Amino acid sequence: MGKESGEFASNLGISLSEALEDTTYYRKFIWEVLKEEIKNHNIPTDTIFELITIIDPLLDKAVYVFSLTYVNIHQETLKKQRVLSLNYLYRWFQSPKVLLYSLSLER
Repeated sequence: MGKESGEFASNLGISLSEALEDTTYYRKFIWEVLKEEIKNHNIPTDTIFELITIIDPLLDKAVYVFSLTYVNIHQETLKKQRVLSLNYLYRWFQSPKVLLYSLSLER
């Protein structure tokens, strides 16, 4: 879940801070659903705390994987753009126009 979401957000160009801010809403939604289920099934307090110790670390891990994936994809995109820019500059300097201009400056 975290990896796919991180990849999706990075490809959309959403900032990491904006994307991470949305995780608060997911966490709230999950706990609201659980709260209703707890009420409907009269789940004991001990069980609720057990749920918290399981669910919170899972959500934290999802956010971590999301962030890591987002940053990795963003870095790869920057690397590709850098390579494309360097290739473009290389081709531009190798073009006949640049060679002719350089020769005209030497006169």
